[in-house]
Amino acid sequence: MSGTPKTLRDIRSETCNVIMITLTALAAPAVGASLMRGIEQGWRPIMALHIALLAMLTYTTLRRKYLSYTVRAAVVTAAPYLVGLGGLIAYGRGTGVIMFFVSACVTAGVFFSARTAMAMVALCVATLAGLYVAYEVGLIALAVNPAATDLNPLNWFALACGFVAAAAAPIIGLSALLQSLDAERLRADAAVRVRSDFLANMSHELRTPMTGILGMADVLRATHLNDHQRNTVANLVLSARNLLALLNNLLDFTKFEAGQVAIERAPLRISELIAGVCTPFEARAGQKGIGLRRELPRDLRDDVLGDAVRIGQVLSNLLDNAVKFTERGGVILRVTQSPRADGTLLLVCAVIDTGIGIRPEQLGHIFEPFIQGDMSRARIYGGSGLGLAICRNLAQAMGGDVAVTSQAGAGSTFTFTLPLTPQHALHPIALPPAPTFAHTQSPALPGFNLLVVDDDANMRTLAEIMLPQRGHTVGTLEDGTAAIAAIQTGSYDCLILDMHMPVVTGADVMRAIRRLEATEGTPRMSIIALTADVIPDHVRAFLDAGADAVVAKPVDWRMLDVTVREFASKRTSIAKSA
Repeated sequence: MSGTPKTLRDIRSETCNVIMITLTALAAPAVGASLMRGIEQGWRPIMALHIALLAMLTYTTLRRKYLSYTVRAAVVTAAPYLVGLGGLIAYGRGTGVIMFFVSACVTAGVFFSARTAMAMVALCVATLAGLYVAYEVGLIALAVNPAATDLNPLNWFALACGFVAAAAAPIIGLSALLQSLDAERLRADAAVRVRSDFLANMSHELRTPMTGILGMADVLRATHLNDHQRNTVANLVLSARNLLALLNNLLDFTKFEAGQVAIERAPLRISELIAGVCTPFEARAGQKGIGLRRELPRDLRDDVLGDAVRIGQVLSNLLDNAVKFTERGGVILRVTQSPRADGTLLLVCAVIDTGIGIRPEQLGHIFEPFIQGDMSRARIYGGSGLGLAICRNLAQAMGGDVAVTSQAGAGSTFTFTLPLTPQHALHPIALPPAPTFAHTQSPALPGFNLLVVDDDANMRTLAEIMLPQRGHTVGTLEDGTAAIAAIQTGSYDCLILDMHMPVVTGADVMRAIRRLEATEGTPRMSIIALTADVIPDHVRAFLDAGADAVVAKPVDWRMLDVTVREFASKRTSIAKSA
């Protein structure tokens, strides 16, 4: 599909043209019959009315490209009314002519509004009542005896045309509307696919340099720096992470629009999650001279099932806003928990601040996307206006919600409520604790022989610096063809492969390797897909193409090390047993 999407007015305009042409085709024989009948009976006013009607329809049909929608729609509405009026004056009664009035009222509603349709109904009723009174008091006399014309072929023709005119508008209009809407649906589906591909490409193009920025900052931070240089690097990292957070918000928002957000249920510890979320904001609050305090109940049920990443994302957004908009006083994260009748626990996290607050007229719109409480303040504090919209969408996707109470100048309270399931409620046997990664930081652990394939030079440089620090031996290549050849001739425990490489993509490399393994009967190579494309459908496609795991850019090198050790050790154990 191509071209500018049609608006509802465009669709109605096309429908108007179709009905106008149909009415012209119906009016031509009707006017011919009226002229013949009029010549016999001397109905000169009706003859003039019908000739004017045919002329009006013909002119409007021929000139429809040059006339406004309003003019054409008015003609479509007026035409059946004028036919009905002429029929009433000529015959005095008859179902056929009444149906023309019905058609006029229907078309008024189709092309204008319900108010216009009601006005047309009032006009038709007034016309019927006025002519009835005129007939009764003798102001108008029929040119012929109505009873004598009941079975006249012209009367039957008027009856047929009346029914056709009354039915034509809604039927033709609905048909044209459905066809146009179907075309617009196809256009919208195509636009969604294009947008999805665009977001995937933009995600890759933005996240790849972010990996380089954050990675090189980590390398620089590990060197001998003076206080000024250390502060400069810290500001560099903070700015990069703020940019990454903005990118993540944009991608999350588009995922919600496309219905692609998946919620996980995994073991987590609430106290550890909250501590991890609060730590960076406590440092930021301290730099501003305000406090950030956590309040957790002593009887907190810590071991639950939930999506730690999404819960942390909601709390991070709320704390980020609270610290950002608070200049004096402080911020409190107050956590309470209560059991519910269905066996779940209701977690309530209230983020209370003493900041600038929100005006009452803005509270109703604060959770709408791209809306900020006060645009003048937005210019001071920044932000995209997506954070709170994403918070509420995430909370509702997990079965909870986010609410707000606030007073301008006195602070705000954002309350995040979420039902969580205790682990034992679904698992009679105690689950193991959530994995920790402290042990993976020790270089004393044996490493693996890794091949990193990425077309980005900074990414290859970082891999050669970061992975050897964790005990691995690293080789790097920049294209997929060389990677396939290296796998055939070399001995590697794990392949770390970028998915978006030119010419031969990462998915092509994985399929080629899996085919070679099936043909030659060799042990399965552990492949970790490295990508900035974190759209769920695309991640599943990478796994289907042969990846054992998918790691997102910017790379968390600790997490990458954990993933490498998990899958490379499986390959090593298979090789030893073979």
